[in-house]
Amino acid sequence: MTRIIEKVEKEETRRKLFGLLIFSFILMIALYVYFMSVTVIKAIERKNNIMLIQNLNSDNQLLEESYFTILNKFNKDYAYSLGFIDQKNTEFVFKSRPVAKR
Repeated sequence: MTRIIEKVEKEETRRKLFGLLIFSFILMIALYVYFMSVTVIKAIERKNNIMLIQNLNSDNQLLEESYFTILNKFNKDYAYSLGFIDQKNTEFVFKSRPVAKR
């Protein structure tokens, strides 16, 4: 322990320790500024992304509304106007025995 105190008391060692202290202080300030700016940028990006999502949702609602409007146009009367007719005898095909067995 006394050896460390003797080394610290030397002028050259004091200068090195003081330089290291100043360097670490400047480094911590630089890192603080960097991380704060990154945090602010991320917060702004998040706000912009939320606004973009809201805009996309409203566009999606408008598209769905137009889709359902067009879909309602296709009904039985529209099929009759195109020349389709009702099928009188409706028959379905089925197999009497199952396709897959356990």
